[in-house]
Amino acid sequence: MNITVFILVMVSAFMHAGWNFIARRVSGNGLVIWLANCFSALILTFAMLFVEAPFGDVPLSYKGWFVITATGLLHIAYYRLLGVAYNKGSISVVYPIARGMAVAFLPLILTFCGSEQLSVVGIVGISVILSGIVTIGVPSLLNSNGADLKIPVIIGFVIIGYSLSDREGANLMNPITYLWGMNLFYGPGQTFWMYKKYKGFFRKTMRRHIKEIVLIGVADPGAYLIILFCFTLGAASYIIAMREFSVVIASILGFVLLKEKFSKSKVIAIVLITLGMILMKLS
Repeated sequence: MNITVFILVMVSAFMHAGWNFIARRVSGNGLVIWLANCFSALILTFAMLFVEAPFGDVPLSYKGWFVITATGLLHIAYYRLLGVAYNKGSISVVYPIARGMAVAFLPLILTFCGSEQLSVVGIVGISVILSGIVTIGVPSLLNSNGADLKIPVIIGFVIIGYSLSDREGANLMNPITYLWGMNLFYGPGQTFWMYKKYKGFFRKTMRRHIKEIVLIGVADPGAYLIILFCFTLGAASYIIAMREFSVVIASILGFVLLKEKFSKSKVIAIVLITLGMILMKLS
């Protein structure tokens, strides 16, 4: 894997784990996440002023509008489900299971469709990373009879859907344009529904969680833009698997700062994911 792509994906992983940790710290507060996305939409709207030919050299095709709409709707489902999951489960279980679904199925989908060809070392690396993710989830499955995993698994399939859209969108238009359209769906696009649900809580939430809103609002689109850019430079299967190093970061943050339990299975998982990362770099 190209060293530039490797470094960029690592930066994205730290940013992604960081904003997920902040979301867990506020117990997945839906209003906080929504306000953060509105802030992201504001930043991206300003950034659009400096993007040359934001919709490409020709008017955006129907396919372009389709992938923007698809990823926008899927992200509405993603953020709502994420809020519910973080309100009920620990970040070191919810995060790896949800993200691991994409590592497991996306390479199969892309290879089956003939979109990408993976090397033997790359396949082994993806498999090792997936093994680490499964190692984290199995104890939770045994202790809860699967109850704690239902929402993370659903989130995983949502991630698969928007990742496929992202791969197409990144090659159809400027990544900033693509992300701007997506954020308009979840942010300003949900104003009426959010006002109806959280009427009376806006000012209180802004005062109490302004720092979290700003941090999520910057880190979320920042991490996303990096991945969209990387999609134009390398195989999506490798990039998505590499990004899951954020699972390790999220688990450590959950243990150190949220006092979540750090079992032997999580230690083994971290070792496996790290080993998988090394193999991916060598592929």
